[in-house]
Amino acid sequence: MRRFAAATGVGVLNTFGAKGLFRWDDPAHLGTIGLQERDVELAGVLDADVVLAVGLDDRELGPADLGPRVSVVEPSALESWVERVVPAPPGRLYGELRAALLPLYGDESVPLTPAAAAADLAEALPVGGLVCADPGPVGLWVARALPTTVLGSVHVPPVAGRGPAIAAALEAASTGRSVVLATHHPASGEVRAGLERATANHWPLVVEVWGDDSLPLSSRAARRDRLAAAFADGGQHLHPVPVDLSLTKVLVDVAGPVSAWHHRF
Repeated sequence: MRRFAAATGVGVLNTFGAKGLFRWDDPAHLGTIGLQERDVELAGVLDADVVLAVGLDDRELGPADLGPRVSVVEPSALESWVERVVPAPPGRLYGELRAALLPLYGDESVPLTPAAAAADLAEALPVGGLVCADPGPVGLWVARALPTTVLGSVHVPPVAGRGPAIAAALEAASTGRSVVLATHHPASGEVRAGLERATANHWPLVVEVWGDDSLPLSSRAARRDRLAAAFADGGQHLHPVPVDLSLTKVLVDVAGPVSAWHHRF
């Protein structure tokens, strides 16, 4: 996909399963879709003359969701596309979300805004590290607002439930990667069992529990320092992080109700 975008000049919208395909500031990156009901509309997909669907997962977004001009293309077919074309103008999704989120990224208050929590997580992640996020409010904010600078550094499962994200986190941690699981479910059996397994095997794992009722935090900087220390330590850590998830209404105001994982929140 990156070679195709560079060769043709065509921009790419990724589903949340492909989060981290491009750096957040890559000109080819047009944003993430499949999270909210108006994503496809605001991204300009329905107005394009040609829409190429590559590697889609129906649990996130299917070809039928992309309008009448969609063509399903195998990834290998992209190798033959070398001629530059005139791309469709970018849709409104990226710009409208950026305008709504910029004040939240810069907010230093505690509880943290979800955008600030996601941005600082991306900044603290070591090279080769991985962020896994549970489907739901935390997964929504990681998929929507985490600015990917390390390619392939984010995993948000396409199916609801508390098991897929911790399973992916443990698989990555077993190879020695620095891994953080962001969740909203501190007491879930899957998270407790995952931490126990990581401890028994000496795998590096940080679990952050985002929530309005988490223990107080002295400052946003304190959370960044705690993350950096945990990654440097390489052990197993459980960190409550006060995050104001009621700010999800900011995303809903821009792109409509959440549609991923068949959730409505």
